[in-house]
Amino acid sequence: MREDYNDADARPLPSAAANLSRTLSILIVCALSVAAGNGAVWDVAIWPDPKQTWLLSADGENNEIRIIRRDDGSVVGSFGHNGRNAGQFHWVHAMAVDAKGNVYTAEVDTGKRIQKFRLTSGALR
Repeated sequence: MREDYNDADARPLPSAAANLSRTLSILIVCALSVAAGNGAVWDVAIWPDPKQTWLLSADGENNEIRIIRRDDGSVVGSFGHNGRNAGQFHWVHAMAVDAKGNVYTAEVDTGKRIQKFRLTSGALR
């Protein structure tokens, strides 16, 4: 324990940190309940809408991206599956979402590529 720390220094978490903590808790529960086989969460991205309604979870073992409602952790959709063609994944490892809702994924092992997915409906807006 740091010598310059005492209980008087403790402060409640700011709301952003509390929301992040809640989001991570939901994601962990969701990941444990939906991962098939040896599936696991390899990366997470938060949808760029003002309320941050959606989480994207990259499952590198099952090679799919799951769309999760952040409020309750329910899986509302997914995309991708195992393969080496456009829209398929071989060990999807990293993911990012830009302000326009474009999803970028990166694959490891022999996948070694980056793909861009563009939202074509208003479903997540």
